[in-house]
Amino acid sequence: MPTQFKLEDTQSALLDLLVAGLASYGEMVDVSPVSQRNFDAEGNLVAVPPAVLLLFETETPQPLGQDMTRTTYQMEQAFTLICGDTDLRSSAAESRSVLQLVSTVKNVVMGARLAITSDWKAEPIEYRGVDLFQVDQRATWYGVRFAVPCTAQFTGGS
Repeated sequence: MPTQFKLEDTQSALLDLLVAGLASYGEMVDVSPVSQRNFDAEGNLVAVPPAVLLLFETETPQPLGQDMTRTTYQMEQAFTLICGDTDLRSSAAESRSVLQLVSTVKNVVMGARLAITSDWKAEPIEYRGVDLFQVDQRATWYGVRFAVPCTAQFTGGS
């Protein structure tokens, strides 16, 4: 049976993984997909920290081997987890707090095999790095970048 590796299924599995993995974090973390509600009119991120926001970036397909029908691909779905936290005690405390959240998120996600269906798991998640996303009066935000590699098979339009 073809496995299309749909983006909505990958996103759902990632959110489930994060919610379960952050359940024991020191404080309640808002885990959700990015939406237009997370940005103001100037394009600045607005969310209540601590938060981890899941952002889909790209999907890159490569045809596999001698598949003349072009229905089987090695896929890579790239995501960024935007991690943010704040601590009003001091700049050092805020930096420590957000970096602790980033480290926890990396530990939860890296190398995990997403359960896409009850009997099928994706290949292990590949870590791509961390970038500063945004710093403002509300919080400090970092983006944890990673990719979910998989083999996707489609039925084709023949």
